[in-house]
Amino acid sequence: MELNQGKLAQRYATALIQLAKKNMLKPYIRQLRSICDLFAKQADLDRFFSNPLIPVEKKQDLVHDILAPMELDDILTHFMDILVLNGRIALLDKILFVFTKMSQDILQTATAIVYSAYPLDAQTQKNLKKHLFTVFNRDIELDCKTDPAIIGGLKINLDNQVIDYSIKGELERIREVLKQEG
Repeated sequence: MELNQGKLAQRYATALIQLAKKNMLKPYIRQLRSICDLFAKQADLDRFFSNPLIPVEKKQDLVHDILAPMELDDILTHFMDILVLNGRIALLDKILFVFTKMSQDILQTATAIVYSAYPLDAQTQKNLKKHLFTVFNRDIELDCKTDPAIIGGLKINLDNQVIDYSIKGELERIREVLKQEG
């Protein structure tokens, strides 16, 4: 019986965490994210890797050719070989997600997804990181996205919490109050 994909991703991420040195966790996250982005752009790769008629050696050769310009750390290169060998390359996105979460727990960091109507300048990002550090007591990396629908202000997703300081959110709260009173 096959383990579910979440448990498999957990096992592979755990193995990579055990092999990685603490100072390599962030670079591994960046490199894995780049690999996932690269694979996402190549729609034919899914069919190639899932085809049981293609020998594993050919699949590994292709991975080496694709990843050679990235100059990956040896551990990460071997990790990708193992994923291909075991037919688990399709789990890479899930492994990245779990590995990122585990790394952030070790490094006492977190990633906040910040939505704003307009791009945030460097000083605003710095101030926001400082504020979030005081609230959550750990370093926060920002993943800034623009969403004109929020009109103004910020909406922050962090650790399964949504902090909504947007004008749109405030208008929705006012509308709910008026519905209840009216």
